[in-house]
Amino acid sequence: MNFISKMGRPIMVGRGQSAATKRNNQQVFVKWLIGVCLLAFSTAFASSGQPGQADASCNPPSSAALTGQTSSTATISFTPSAGTTLLYYVRQEDSFQSQVFSTGGSSFTFTGLAAGTYKCYLASECDGGTSTSIVVGDIIL
Repeated sequence: MNFISKMGRPIMVGRGQSAATKRNNQQVFVKWLIGVCLLAFSTAFASSGQPGQADASCNPPSSAALTGQTSSTATISFTPSAGTTLLYYVRQEDSFQSQVFSTGGSSFTFTGLAAGTYKCYLASECDGGTSTSIVVGDIIL
């Protein structure tokens, strides 16, 4: 797969590898992992039928909000729907995406966060599949 960087240079991305280009004697690493994580998450939040489609019979959590934070943590509270709640975050500055976490409770605390702006995505995992996701956005640490 070939991509063009913001600098207009081709980026060769291989399976399980990172590609690098030189600019001003600095190594600029471009990791394809972000795309893989986004694909994995969209599949994880998809129904058991077709990837990328949510199960219409599975309702997402509701009333999600940031209810606490420190310089390195963020607590999201919500009203769970049926099943388990799945959560992950994306840091806006570098598009870093966390692993998918699950909880049977009505809140979850992300720990070890670096300074930045985050969006948290939540969905319900039901017997028939996974709901659409909801977003708690612009969490600034």
